[in-house]
Amino acid sequence: MMFPTIALLFLSTAPVLISSLQCNVCRDGIRLNYTMTSTTVPPLPSDCAVITASRCWASIFWELDFNRTFLEFHGRPGMAINAPSRDVVSVRIVKGMERNNQTLSSGREVIYECDSSDKCNDQAGLEKLLSSLVVEDQFQQEVAPLLKIVSPFDIRAADCLYFHNTTFRCPPPDLRRCHRCTIEVGQQTSLIEHVCATCEVDEVRENFVERFKTFVLSNRTEDIDVAVLGCQLKGCNSVNNANIVYKASQITFNSDEYFKN
Repeated sequence: MMFPTIALLFLSTAPVLISSLQCNVCRDGIRLNYTMTSTTVPPLPSDCAVITASRCWASIFWELDFNRTFLEFHGRPGMAINAPSRDVVSVRIVKGMERNNQTLSSGREVIYECDSSDKCNDQAGLEKLLSSLVVEDQFQQEVAPLLKIVSPFDIRAADCLYFHNTTFRCPPPDLRRCHRCTIEVGQQTSLIEHVCATCEVDEVRENFVERFKTFVLSNRTEDIDVAVLGCQLKGCNSVNNANIVYKASQITFNSDEYFKN
C-alpha cells in the first residue's frame, strides 16, 4: 500500500516564490512526556540551528497510549526557486489490534512542509498549524470488531476480495503467503479515485486501520483522502468497510484560521 508515500512525494516537490528560505533544523528528535497540543508546543532547543533551504519540514508523532509526543525538524537542502508558495499538511491516524484482541493501539502523525515564510516550521508555526487542525476518530467503537485476530489465518476461509481500478501497484493475493486481507480507498475532492483490495504478506504487522489525509493549502482541490484496512474476517476488505473508516474518523483543516494572521 504505497499511496500515502507516493502522495507525500508528489505533493512536496513544488518550489517557492522567494530566493532564499530560513528553516529550523534539529539534529536530534525532541521527545515530550505529554500529548502536545496547540497550546503546549515547546520552544526549540538551543542546539537546533537555522539553515538556508528550499522547504521547511516538521513532523509530529503522538504515542497516545503512552502520553508521549515526538518532534523532528528539517530543511530540504538547496535554494528556493521562483514559484508560488505551497504549504502541505499530511495527517495520519493509525491503530492496530492489540494481543488481547479487543483494544486498538493508537498513534497519530502530522507532517508539515512549508515555504510561505522564513522559519515557518518554528514554535509559532506549529501552534498555528495545530490550531487549524481537527483530528478525531471512533475506531475503537466502530472499526475494532472488523480487526479481530484470526489464528491460524486461513486465506481460503477469509476469501479476501481482489479488485482494483488504480495504476498503482495492487498485487493479486498470494495464497501461500497472505496473512490478512487489505483494502485501500483513495479520494480526491470527495470522489473515489482509486481502490486496491487484495491481501498482505507481512506476518509481523497486526491487523490495522489507517486514515491518511493531505491538505494542499494553496489549492484545496488537490486534497487527498485515503482509508486503509488490514483485517482477517471473511470478506472484510470491502469498499463498504472502507467507508466505515471514513465515517468513523474526522480530519479537517481550517484554512481561514491558518491564514488569518
